[in-house]
Amino acid sequence: MKELIVTGMHCPKCQAAVHKAISSIEGIQHCEVDLANGLVRYEETAPVTAQSLRDAIEAIGFEVKA
Repeated sequence: MKELIVTGMHCPKCQAAVHKAISSIEGIQHCEVDLANGLVRYEETAPVTAQSLRDAIEAIGFEVKA
């Protein structure tokens, strides 16, 4: 599984929004969002660019940390 850190999540609604945004990207098979530490883990069925992940997360008001 690949991982990234998302900042700005404060509640289960934020967690669900990030999960939905990542899961809706073509090529993402499985996604887990850990609210406590901002960790997003995902599996790809096809290559997904870091920019497409960043764009999906920033579009809903959160930030990807390196």
